[in-house]
Amino acid sequence: MSLNLTLKAITNPKDLSIIEEPVDVFIRKHSANPFLLSGFIKEFMELNLLKGWSPLVFVAFESGKIVGLVPFAFRRRFNTTHVKFLFGLHYSPDFVVDEAYRGTFLERVVNMLFEDLGCQYIDLVLPLESLNFDFLRRSCEANGVYFRTYPTVEFGHCVLPIRGPWSDFEKLRGSDFRRRFRRMERKMKEAGGFEVNCVDKVADSVFEDILYIERRSWKEKWRRQRRTLVDLELFKIWEGIKEVDGKVPDFKWKVWFLKVNGELASYALTLKFKNVGYIAKISFNDRFRSFYPGLYIVNVALKDFFEGAIVEKIDYQTNLPFMKTWKPMVYPRVRAMMGRKSIYAFIIFLSVNRGFCMFRDRVLGPFVNILPFAFVGG
Repeated sequence: MSLNLTLKAITNPKDLSIIEEPVDVFIRKHSANPFLLSGFIKEFMELNLLKGWSPLVFVAFESGKIVGLVPFAFRRRFNTTHVKFLFGLHYSPDFVVDEAYRGTFLERVVNMLFEDLGCQYIDLVLPLESLNFDFLRRSCEANGVYFRTYPTVEFGHCVLPIRGPWSDFEKLRGSDFRRRFRRMERKMKEAGGFEVNCVDKVADSVFEDILYIERRSWKEKWRRQRRTLVDLELFKIWEGIKEVDGKVPDFKWKVWFLKVNGELASYALTLKFKNVGYIAKISFNDRFRSFYPGLYIVNVALKDFFEGAIVEKIDYQTNLPFMKTWKPMVYPRVRAMMGRKSIYAFIIFLSVNRGFCMFRDRVLGPFVNILPFAFVGG
């Protein structure tokens, strides 16, 4: 059965469009990650191209049927090739594969990356619950490649299991939890009143409202300091929603808006795919910071997941301090490093060691950006 496995490398979003329907059928069957649907993959392929990375999506076929998929991007610098996932770690990318083909698929992918692409090292961050670690290790051993994993709490994400109605959840959080949000409402009423609206239909005006809040958020100053004019990921998520909306039965989305005294104060963009809810993007108008509008609108979105959507858990995607408000579970992610048996691979693996990273940042200083391990995060 595995001898008939055909591995196709897709580097152009247009080529993925040709097989988008079978890709989405496959993802619906084997994953609950909405960002692995074809519409989002195509948008993030374009995003990586804008950032100087080359997209590389492997799709495996057996007798014309898709049995495996993994989205990568690669870049060549200093005569070396570095491979990462197409998506950032907070999107929890992973190898998606039919169980019967898992070992063969991963071994073929590792072989193609190191032999055909000439890759020197691969730096991936996978979900803790991934089924692929042992298969990756064996695939690397078969190809003469070093393999190391590093649990990373700082790359973790908050997950809130849903075990009952919202009223029970509020009681478990205690009276201080409910009082906190009532105080927010009281302050907003005193400031001229507040209003919550929900949108689940694609329209240019919806995204304009999102951008209105983004341009008035604390993130705008942060972007200017880094000479980044726009949040490209936000644009690509919105374009991905437009691609997927109405095509995939298990996919739903909503944007929750909070207005204070008639002005947009915050938003929360949520996704639902199969039995999992996601807090995809949030932001608030810095003018209303004292009202905690971000916290308030996230709480509204969470309540909706409890009461209106049939989901088993809510994934916040990241682990930021304000998320402790709802006391979610925190799952670490796992960093997987793969490299050829060479001095270069040794340097790469050394670069993820905390002690070495401190030396790198404090002692090497301005020279760090021209060294080969400079673009491997610590």
